Amino acid sequence: MHPAFSRDELENSYDSLLEQISEDISRFEVKSKRDSLLFKVLPYITFYNKEISTRYITTLYPYVYVPSIPWNPDLPLSRLAIMAHEYVHLLDRKKLGPIFNFLYLSPQILSLLAINATFFSNWFLLFLLFLLPIPSPGRAWLEYRGYRMTLAVWFWTTGRMPDVDFVLKHFSGSGYYWMWPFEGMLRKRFERDMARIRLGIIPEELLKVKRILDKEYGKLNT
Repeated sequence: MHPAFSRDELENSYDSLLEQISEDISRFEVKSKRDSLLFKVLPYITFYNKEISTRYITTLYPYVYVPSIPWNPDLPLSRLAIMAHEYVHLLDRKKLGPIFNFLYLSPQILSLLAINATFFSNWFLLFLLFLLPIPSPGRAWLEYRGYRMTLAVWFWTTGRMPDVDFVLKHFSGSGYYWMWPFEGMLRKRFERDMARIRLGIIPEELLKVKRILDKEYGKLNT
């Protein structure tokens, strides 16, 4: 943990993080959703999240899509924490391959099996029930890993414990299709993780970002 980072230290940390991601993820690039046909159409499909193209950051390996470029030029800490979050997604996608996509989109992706009703039995139409906002353990696990990074970066750069409740709303709200409404369970896990991080017990996927912050902090004064 360090005292609060200066703006320059945050900007330098962000630049170093982008360099690290580029080393680890082939063809990595930050792209604008304004230039993407997909994200012009998607708000008409994601009825539960009309702000997906204007407020949310989306990783589609190996790209990270932001609402517009320049992105959050006046919010360097937010930009750094979010990109570190997306870095976890990129690493997980690189490691898991298509399994990542299946876990993230499940169980709703199973609704596609309903197409078999055209060729076989109408019983396959029951798969349409998966379109309901059924909790998604896979998506919740992947986002838990990302938000653990978000909380850690806020702690390391401000010296203050972050607001876990703010993160929990993403799991129980419509933004991620109500992926995990069990806030009590998640709160315990995040609080346990932050207590361990505060003691210097850092999960492996957070270590590279921690080293970047350690390196950049105070560099301007040496």
